[in-house]
Amino acid sequence: MQLPHDLATASTSGPRVGWLDRWPVLLRMFVATLISLAALGGVTLVSIVMINGERTAAERLTLVTRAQRMLQDAALRRDAVRADVLALLVDPTDDVARVRVARALDEHRRTLIDGVAAVPTGEFKQALTENQPVATAFVDGATNVARLARGDHDAALQALATFQQSYENLVAANEKVGRLLTTRAAEANARAAYASTVRLRIVGFACLAAFIIVAAVWRVVAVSISRALYRVREAAHAIADGDLSVRSDAPVNDDVGALAGAVNHMADTLQTMIGRLQTEQEQDAFSRQLSEALDMADTEAETFSVVARGMAAISNDMAMELLVADSSRAHLERAIAHPSKGAPNCTVESPYGCMAVRRGNPIVFENSHALNTCARLGDRGAGCLSAVCVPLSFMGRSLGVLHATGKAGEPPAAKVVGQLKTLGILSGSRIGTVRAFERTQVQASTDLLTGLLNRRALESRVRRLGTVNPYAVVVADIDHFKRLNDAHGHEAGDRSLKVLADVLRRSARERDHVARWGGEEFVIVLEGGHAADGLEFAERVRANLAAACQAKDIPEITTSFGISDSVMSGEFDQLVRIGDDALYRSKEGGRNRATIGDPRRVGLQVPRRDADTEHLAAIQMENLTEVQG
Repeated sequence: MQLPHDLATASTSGPRVGWLDRWPVLLRMFVATLISLAALGGVTLVSIVMINGERTAAERLTLVTRAQRMLQDAALRRDAVRADVLALLVDPTDDVARVRVARALDEHRRTLIDGVAAVPTGEFKQALTENQPVATAFVDGATNVARLARGDHDAALQALATFQQSYENLVAANEKVGRLLTTRAAEANARAAYASTVRLRIVGFACLAAFIIVAAVWRVVAVSISRALYRVREAAHAIADGDLSVRSDAPVNDDVGALAGAVNHMADTLQTMIGRLQTEQEQDAFSRQLSEALDMADTEAETFSVVARGMAAISNDMAMELLVADSSRAHLERAIAHPSKGAPNCTVESPYGCMAVRRGNPIVFENSHALNTCARLGDRGAGCLSAVCVPLSFMGRSLGVLHATGKAGEPPAAKVVGQLKTLGILSGSRIGTVRAFERTQVQASTDLLTGLLNRRALESRVRRLGTVNPYAVVVADIDHFKRLNDAHGHEAGDRSLKVLADVLRRSARERDHVARWGGEEFVIVLEGGHAADGLEFAERVRANLAAACQAKDIPEITTSFGISDSVMSGEFDQLVRIGDDALYRSKEGGRNRATIGDPRRVGLQVPRRDADTEHLAAIQMENLTEVQG
């Protein structure tokens, strides 16, 4: 719709809302229609008035014309009467003339009487009324002459003079009336022409005025409707261009207002949808970044550090803490708190003491004084507050809870709750994964029976020592282990292995490494030690082992030892061979003793116990299978 120039000019800053804009469109059109009908009625009324005036002038002209015609008829009959009267004087015996005179007089009298009666009140009637005596005298004179002409001719001649005088008087009176009628006829004709001209002008002006009024009214209505539609159009364009804050103002609830409301509703819907999409996008971005950060955390400490940064990213107005279950999953300990706001200090002690953990879903408390609020929120002395609790779980097992508090009556927005939920889910998954990985690593590097390092883990640790740091290698073996198994069963053999492992662990220093090498054989690496240190360690183990067997009331077991150190060789496997050779020399020397190895002996002999090595490899594969299972 094309806007008028004035509206288009004013619309650069937005059209103003006029008083007419507050009317419904139907009411505006109804009022415009009424005004149009009123203007048409005014034109009709003016036309009727003008037509009536013109008709009055025409009627007056008709009346004058009728009077002139009556006067002309009266003059003709007057002259006919005079001629017949003169004819009777010439021939008094002419009965036909007598009858004609009587009839003419009668018609003349009736014409005068009817003419006077037909002429309305006015100067015409007054003139005709004034002529009545003259006309009566004429009729009486003609009647008298006609009567005397038959009986007394001389008297008739004398009466003729009087008749002639009445005739002349009547002619003079009729001429006077005729002149008046002629004047009035001219005036009536002029008036009729003037009335017709005036009617055309006034009706034309009335039609023009009505047209102007109707056009102006409908223009005002059209401009007001265009203004309303313009506002709706501009709002729609702004919304289409991406400005969803624009709304179309509707001064009145009409059809245009309904259209504006529909546009506003569309904008509200789009704004809600875009807001939801933005929130989801922000949530996805937060989740992606948090997931990537947690993926780079290899330990629980690194995971807790990422969680702390996640807390700060979510909100700097809420106190937060991450409570994590210990290895027994029976107690909760604070792992990390908000970097700036600190911890809300929840007093829950065990995972299942938390309502959120029991339900398995996040819980939002709007007011700590509410009836259905967790009782622990009211025991902190911090006044009324709101809270969010997000449970942490991994593969169906509860790991702890993420707890946050804020102002009372102002629970966190859905976005913050969603981010807290994401933080709880991802951190729980990462903590569970790290713990499972650590357990797997421990199981992969630990002998399942004794809890000591296995062969692969010990080799890995020795490789980290390098060739610069000195160390001693002690190879230990239970004496007569096969005889023990045969006499007391494999369970007794396993117990003896556990007892020896415990003794070795207690006899070693914190920096030493104790491993089960395979079967009943053990290897101990003494960091910074030499062969002499190995002898001292072996003697300490022998003493502690004898005391342990007596304390546990089990059959006495003894152990033989073979000792080497990094001075003898730079290769760990060579040191194990040296120690193994020394171990067999201890057995050959009577068992339950320690022998320092000789690298020269190992250099002259082929490594023994290949079958046992294969047996050890099978054991390691079995352990790995158990760990993976």
